[in-house]
Amino acid sequence: MGTGCGFILTVGYELAEATSAAAAENPDVHFSIVDEVVDAPNVKPLVFDTAQASYLAGYLSAGVSETGKVGTFGGGNQPPVTLFMDGFVDGVAAYNQAHGTSVQALGWDAAAQDGTFTGDFEDVSKGQTTTQNLLDQGADVIMPVAGQVGEGAASAILAHGSGKLIWVDNDGYDTLPPSTARSC
Repeated sequence: MGTGCGFILTVGYELAEATSAAAAENPDVHFSIVDEVVDAPNVKPLVFDTAQASYLAGYLSAGVSETGKVGTFGGGNQPPVTLFMDGFVDGVAAYNQAHGTSVQALGWDAAAQDGTFTGDFEDVSKGQTTTQNLLDQGADVIMPVAGQVGEGAASAILAHGSGKLIWVDNDGYDTLPPSTARSC
């Protein structure tokens, strides 16, 4: 702020309060916040409906699953994460309805808004452990919504010797090992 910026971009719901306060104190500065809505005249929210992309990922996952079980987990139980997970299980349900199948989505109960979480977005070993648990339950396609923790999911799938990964946030298909089925 002290350097004379005319535009400031913030990212994530965790910065909503700080963005709102800074915008109120600096009405001549333009702000934008990604993945959150702040109601102020000088703040433009950029909100993406991540459930749409993950819906397609869930539908795809159900279609390519050979075990009839797919899984997801998050870094934390918070809206930017659970919206991905909601879309994923909704996509699985849509596939089941369209094809008369009964593919199970493990790791998230959309009705209860509760599921499997690692508790952070950085500890790769938690991604390995969580993914191994889902693989042990029979899931063969897994979508981690956990930032860097998801890299542990890729490692677990490679070590397991089978399974596919659905990546979020960026294009893991090009940057992660060949375990990645698609990115959303």
